[in-house]
Amino acid sequence: MNRVYLPTGTGGRWLWLLVISALILAFAYGGISRLKVNGDPRVFFDAKSQAYQQVQALEAEFTANNSIIFVFESNRGSVFRRQLLAPIHRLTQTLWSQPHVTRVESLTNFNRTRSLDDTLETRPLYEGGPISDPALAELERYSAGEPRLVGGLLGPDLDVTAVAATLDIERADREQVQTVMAWARELQQALNQNNAEFQVHLAGTVAYSHALTQATETEFREKLPWVLGLMLLVLLVIFRSGWLVAATFYLMLLTNLLTLGLAGWGQLPVTPITAFIPVSLIAIVLADAAHLLTAYRHQVNQGLTPRQAVRQSLADNFKPMTITTLTTVVGFLCLNVSQSPPYQQLGNLIAAGTVFAFVLTVFWLPGWMTLMPLRPLPPKPQQTLARHLLSYPRLSFTVVTVALVG
Repeated sequence: MNRVYLPTGTGGRWLWLLVISALILAFAYGGISRLKVNGDPRVFFDAKSQAYQQVQALEAEFTANNSIIFVFESNRGSVFRRQLLAPIHRLTQTLWSQPHVTRVESLTNFNRTRSLDDTLETRPLYEGGPISDPALAELERYSAGEPRLVGGLLGPDLDVTAVAATLDIERADREQVQTVMAWARELQQALNQNNAEFQVHLAGTVAYSHALTQATETEFREKLPWVLGLMLLVLLVIFRSGWLVAATFYLMLLTNLLTLGLAGWGQLPVTPITAFIPVSLIAIVLADAAHLLTAYRHQVNQGLTPRQAVRQSLADNFKPMTITTLTTVVGFLCLNVSQSPPYQQLGNLIAAGTVFAFVLTVFWLPGWMTLMPLRPLPPKPQQTLARHLLSYPRLSFTVVTVALVG
């Protein structure tokens, strides 16, 4: 790239930077405002898959398998003790009055049919109230031999049991999921408070969907700032210039905004898989920017003016940057062979982000570089030593050889 266009005049360069930044921000704002986090596990399956369509048909004809499950884990052996059956019975009764609940299944309301003389009697296993030790033992023997309980609501070792509530909600509806998780966690905390007999855990499809959503949001809210902070600290040590670090950070920001804006305009959901896109793009942008800015710093140290240094840096790095961009794009586009849509979206968006990073590095970053008040740095001690060693190659070789042999 022997000929590089750079706007003339400081005002023209600032205008160039501001116009590009404003266009990117406008595009990103419109797209990012449309982004939605989707924690539904069904997002991992292709809508055109025959198996997925069969599940959808079953759910449309009957009901979707949306549930919240309270898992009781006994701390003292069998769950067939008064200290567990009573709270299980109370929870079963309470769940019927919670929002969106259409059915409740538990050990205590499991129907048991017995023959009394010439009649059949069907009653719940435990209806609350006092229960004698012989009755508890008989209840345990019956439950251990009931195949509809063991492996379902009851663990094979009889130390774990579940209370399952079926829900009439859409897992993609974030407000409904949050409502369910709010009262579920409130009930869980009340059961676990000051209790040494058992522990209650939350499970079920709704809890799983909510966990995926929380993991995705945590990735953006907590981990991404740490990655950025560590990256900027390393860059400050390498470049020894706040302007160069600011340029790299802004380039990372613009690339991520463009990519996420594209995802929003394309109505692509944010999933635990696509949540890795910003971190991946940070590494890709850093690779492009580091090559160009390191060369720029070197040219300035050699005494070139900022404009001359930019031209020379682009001329030296344009070809390798182009090759690495193309190979990176092809590599991530290969994720389209996956049958899972989130992985396809991951590959396509990172490929697009890689192109954005390259274009911004070539066309936007040079304008910023020419505006940096960058001064030549004095050579480091190790650089001076290297220069002396290279001036006397034979002597250096002899000294190193003697040191290694001796």
